[in-house]
Amino acid sequence: AAGLHAAPKGNVSVTGSALFGRKIVAPALFSLMDAYPEISLSTMFVDRVVHMVDEGIDIAVRIAEMPDSSLMAVRVGAVRRLLCAAPDYLDRHGRPTCPGDLRDHQAIGFTNPSVGAGWALQNNGKPITFDPQPRLTTNTVDVAIAAALAGRGITRVLSYQIAEHLEAGTLEIVLPGFEPPPVPVQVVHREAGLVSARIRAVVDHLVDNLRGLPVLSVAS
Repeated sequence: AAGLHAAPKGNVSVTGSALFGRKIVAPALFSLMDAYPEISLSTMFVDRVVHMVDEGIDIAVRIAEMPDSSLMAVRVGAVRRLLCAAPDYLDRHGRPTCPGDLRDHQAIGFTNPSVGAGWALQNNGKPITFDPQPRLTTNTVDVAIAAALAGRGITRVLSYQIAEHLEAGTLEIVLPGFEPPPVPVQVVHREAGLVSARIRAVVDHLVDNLRGLPVLSVAS
C-alpha cells in the first residue's frame, strides 16, 4: 500500500471533449510524459458525457457545472458561450441588436448530447433561450465553425473554440450584451481520500498547465 502511493508510475486514463482534448488537454499530457517517464496514458476524447466509474476512466477535464457527486473536482478556469458569425455575413444581413433579431438570420446548428438545442442567452440578469431553426445542422463543431467562416450564418460555440478566429477578425461575436454566464472548466477524478501517486501526479500537472491559460481565463 505504501508503494502504491509513493512513486508516480502506471497507466492513467483521461477523457475530455474531442476539440478541447486535442487543443488544450493533449499538449499538457505531452509535457507530462517528459516529467513522469514511468506514467503511461490513454485518452478518450469524445463529444459525449463519459461515465467515469462505468467506463473505467481515471480523470476527466469537463466543461460544466459539477453536480453533487462522489467525484473530486478542481476548477482550472472557465469558457464563454458565444454566438458568432463572419463579419462579411453580418455586413450583408445586419448585426442583431436583441435576441428577437436572430429570427431574421440564418442559423448553423451544432448537435451535442450534452448541450441542448436552444441557445442560452441572458437579458438583464435573467436567463432566456432562443430556439434556432437552422438550415444547416452538424454534429461536429469544426463544421459549424467552418460554415460560419464561409458566411453561412450565426452559430453558437465556446470561446476557446474560436479564439484564433476572433483574434484574426475572421469571426465576430454576436449579441455580446446578452451573453450568458461562463461555464467552469474542471479537472475531475474519482479517487477519494488518499489518492494514488499516479493520479495525483496527472491531476496536479493538468491543474498547473491549464490554470492561467488565456483561453480559460474568463471571469465568473
